[in-house]
Amino acid sequence: MLILTGATGFLGRAVVTELHDQPLKALCRTPAPDLETRGVAVAIGSLLDRAWVESQISAGDTVVHMAGKVEFTASGIREMHSLHVEATRVVAGVAAARGARLILLSSSGTTAISRHDRPVDERASYPMELVSKWPYYLSKTLQERLVLDMASREQLDAVVLNPSLLLGPGDERVGSTSVVRDFLASKIPTVPPGGISVVDVRDTAAAVRSSLTRGKPGERYFLAGHNCRFSTFFRVLEAISGVRAPYITIPGRIATLGARAVHRLKDGAVPHPAMIEMANYFWYADSQKAARELGFAPRPLEATLRDTIAYLRDRAPDRTKYA
Repeated sequence: MLILTGATGFLGRAVVTELHDQPLKALCRTPAPDLETRGVAVAIGSLLDRAWVESQISAGDTVVHMAGKVEFTASGIREMHSLHVEATRVVAGVAAARGARLILLSSSGTTAISRHDRPVDERASYPMELVSKWPYYLSKTLQERLVLDMASREQLDAVVLNPSLLLGPGDERVGSTSVVRDFLASKIPTVPPGGISVVDVRDTAAAVRSSLTRGKPGERYFLAGHNCRFSTFFRVLEAISGVRAPYITIPGRIATLGARAVHRLKDGAVPHPAMIEMANYFWYADSQKAARELGFAPRPLEATLRDTIAYLRDRAPDRTKYA
């Protein structure tokens, strides 16, 4: 049996679609009738409740652990630590005790972040002085290290997948795709000096399928579809959407200070200052290992952005807003 956590999220729904031909059970905090209509068995409970988790996982199962929260400000630090670290401690512990395999969905941002314009691969050390700036990446780093430590001591059969920024259709909560939403709404006034790494959510789901049988225990796999400077990323968005891209680049520190001032005066007028600060860095990841061992083959960036834009425009309350 394949056990899914986080099945109601952006990636989770894509994984359900990818694995529709296999028996699936989703561990959810609240009812998920839409998953049940798709043939997924749903169990309601808390991942922090070890007794309940023990009742859901059996020997021979594979747990695809995707549950989490994306929040780049300090306001979500407690919830993210609870979901990413404490809940993972429970799930990984039960998987180890039951002899089940664990596929952890982490983030390339735990490692692939740098002040330099070049890709980082899985051999790089964790840049704690950088990830500690943002609660989300800090909690994901602690989560990942917890699982890899158990795997290194042969307590757990675990594979870690590290996708970069997820784009594509289906982001109902507009979390990962908020950068595209903000671009379409002309909320990005300048070009950040850094670089972005993106991957299609559907290509990530395909890598999840591959990792079930081809992922090597104790290994990490970066899943980065495309690395490019923000200037290039915005030009591609402009060509597809028809929305004019910003062309002025402002030094990172000045842009961050300006975003903080505007955010205080008019919340939502620009992306959150934390996101502006992150855009000063390069988030490039090298996916050659995933290509070799998992058969990871990302689709063209233009295809992903075209589908992302179409989805956001179709679901916008005011469809002229992102025109």
